[in-house]
Amino acid sequence: MLNWKSSDGIDPDLSKATKYEKFVAQHRLAISPTIEALDCSLVRWDSLRLPGISESGPVTGVPAIFAMLNVMKADFLAARYLAFQALTAKMPESGLYAGTLDYATYGVAQSMLSLAQRACMDVLDKVAVATTEYFAITTDKGPVYFSNRWFAERKEGQPRTWHGALRPHIDKGNTALIALAEISLDVNKGGALHQKKAFRHSSTHRFTVLHDIGCTPSRNSIHVEHSGVEEFKSLLTESLQLARAAILYFVEMIAINEVKMPKGGGLVMQLDVPSHHSIRGDDRRPSRAARRNRRARKRRL
Repeated sequence: MLNWKSSDGIDPDLSKATKYEKFVAQHRLAISPTIEALDCSLVRWDSLRLPGISESGPVTGVPAIFAMLNVMKADFLAARYLAFQALTAKMPESGLYAGTLDYATYGVAQSMLSLAQRACMDVLDKVAVATTEYFAITTDKGPVYFSNRWFAERKEGQPRTWHGALRPHIDKGNTALIALAEISLDVNKGGALHQKKAFRHSSTHRFTVLHDIGCTPSRNSIHVEHSGVEEFKSLLTESLQLARAAILYFVEMIAINEVKMPKGGGLVMQLDVPSHHSIRGDDRRPSRAARRNRRARKRRL
């Protein structure tokens, strides 16, 4: 991915960036192969894309993996913007809540924090399913999760081994695939990132309550997880960075595999996958009449 043209050694110009763009740059949350900041001169600066897919045999249509990456990116961008609003804006609040006498905080803003964190971790499971699609892995019994995609099933006490369908790609040196497996170990129980997964489960299947002073509940319940607000905000930012890393590794995994695939002989046909926005007409410049009408509406307002 880093073979693309970039402005190495040039400080990014964020003088005209919006608060949202500065938030993305500060926390390194752009979905593009960049190390620092983002290119605000682009209308769509979340520019990560697939390098191209090689297929054999008579096939029609665009491979489903393109739709999958679109959804993963959109889910992440929605979580990122939701997090930005929850962390920086004052939310309209119409709810009436009971006081629990333990310095807990309740409201739309707190729930938006939990929703954004949950959405980040959900992206990881989508990465696992998309990997299953790309490598045409015969699905095992039960659903595919980020935690069970990379390794073969094993009995207690036995050493961990790679999933049989992925082992050949590991042997060929697909480092991005190894990185995704490493993330799954860190996210699982006992790993350094497990708290992020634990809060995702608690906010989905139980309850997460945030406190602005202390973290001691008025009454304990096995169905409620408690956290300090500031601690959870930091965890949310880290969850965004984790989801971004997983998407970048996923695209790099495909890029590495495409380079290492054997090049067969015979006739090769190419299908260009166009921009979704050009197909939908989103990138068309407004007509002169439309621009005049827009200026007239602004004057009336």
